[in-house]
Amino acid sequence: MGNYLPLCILSGTSVPYESNFDDPWVWGKVVFFLLVLGIIAFFLNYLSKQKGVKTMVGGKNNLRIVDTCSLGNRQFIVVTQYESERHLLAVSTSGISHLAKLSSQSTPPNDAPKVTD
Repeated sequence: MGNYLPLCILSGTSVPYESNFDDPWVWGKVVFFLLVLGIIAFFLNYLSKQKGVKTMVGGKNNLRIVDTCSLGNRQFIVVTQYESERHLLAVSTSGISHLAKLSSQSTPPNDAPKVTD
């Protein structure tokens, strides 16, 4: 048998062995293994939702969308804030463009006209 295995691999023939797929214990072991994997996956999912695990790799999430304004046809003007900096972005289906860095005083004066949809 020692010299037979390399010759079988090179010649493309298979090594004669008995199949255990007809044994019900083999199928029972497969079903049990899949059941254990399913239970482990369920509990990992449950625990991650209970603990509020975030999938961030590094640090805190300091990026926020402060305000959005729809311009129509999937185009938006967005005010985003990262830590203390605010930026005005244009978002469309073709990409995102940085329009301006906003000052820290982001509230409009009382006499400024309001934009309505």
